[in-house]
Amino acid sequence: MEGIPEGAVVPEPEGEAATEAAVERLGSRFARLDGQVRHALRRTRDHAGNLSSDRLQGLSEIVQNAEDLGATDVRILTRGQELLVAHNGSPVRLPDVLALAMPWLTSKAEQAESTGRFGIGLMTLQSLSPHLEVHCGHYRFRVGDPDIAVARPFPLPDWFAGDAWTVLRVPLEPGVLGADEVDAWLAEWGDSELLFLGSVGSVTHLDEQGRLRHRLALDRETGEPFKTVVGGQSADVETGEARAGDGSRWLICRTTVPSPSGITRSHKAVGAITEIAVALPLGPDDAGRIYAGLPVADTALSLCISAQFDPIASRQALDDTPWNRALNELVGDLWTAAALWQFRRDPARAWRAVPLPGDMRDSRDPVAALERLLLDRARAGVSHGLVLDVPG
Repeated sequence: MEGIPEGAVVPEPEGEAATEAAVERLGSRFARLDGQVRHALRRTRDHAGNLSSDRLQGLSEIVQNAEDLGATDVRILTRGQELLVAHNGSPVRLPDVLALAMPWLTSKAEQAESTGRFGIGLMTLQSLSPHLEVHCGHYRFRVGDPDIAVARPFPLPDWFAGDAWTVLRVPLEPGVLGADEVDAWLAEWGDSELLFLGSVGSVTHLDEQGRLRHRLALDRETGEPFKTVVGGQSADVETGEARAGDGSRWLICRTTVPSPSGITRSHKAVGAITEIAVALPLGPDDAGRIYAGLPVADTALSLCISAQFDPIASRQALDDTPWNRALNELVGDLWTAAALWQFRRDPARAWRAVPLPGDMRDSRDPVAALERLLLDRARAGVSHGLVLDVPG
């Protein structure tokens, strides 16, 4: 099967009949693939569920895809023998159908601003079911065995999703997944997982009557901007405060700077600019995390960091790449400026974000390298630039 040439415009089928015919045509093309090729594709898809130690990793991948598509709302419904997830982001297009059916083929490789890189994320739902259905407008298709087929319509409550929403349906065997397990997963995930998302404002789990079971959301307030130097360039930094329902609070500092020059990314385009952000804790939640849109790794430090990092395929750790090491330097500049900014505003809380030698882990992984870099910046940057105004 030939791939879609870079930059090619794929015409969209018009109407329900044409869309169904396009899906059937893709299915027939897969059916004619060489036996060994089909076997390799299926083996790759079947093993995707083993990529992550978190069997509900696919839920976070759906949230991340919804973010990339500009969605503001993600809803989850666990009922009977199916898991439903809906979002109001941009609708499905024909290249998306092909990308979902072919692991490691991503439709986002040329989108530098998106987080998709490997094209394997949603296939981690294989840990729950060998099949995934997507329903959006005229598109109704099933990925699994066979590779692509037209999916049957199914009843959907009016309160769960609008007409233009995308609904993903995961058929389940009895006892595979219950609503309580989804609640527990969301509770462990926590509101802080949404810290650096730009469009998705809430993730809601509903029961079969449309009543709220669990909701993740943050209240946000815009703060005063400031200027600093990041990567040798003047940068305008936006600030804001995010508050969770449990009382956790963070100061978020975000900026956009020129991308590291002369460095390429694996399986991903590099844009002219890149966004980085840090969040310093203001409340009781001192858990530190590294984000690439959504969290990919924990850190021993009491702060959260977001950048267009390259994660490994499971999205549970950072890859050790020149791109990530270059981003670390930019993050170090922004973190130094954010710490000094917080010391001027609220020095008592600012100390909580400053790393100490005892916080460092004896490891050589990419996260430990970032932790050591921030310790160096605390010693050589924050300590030298810190001035505290005191009475008299």
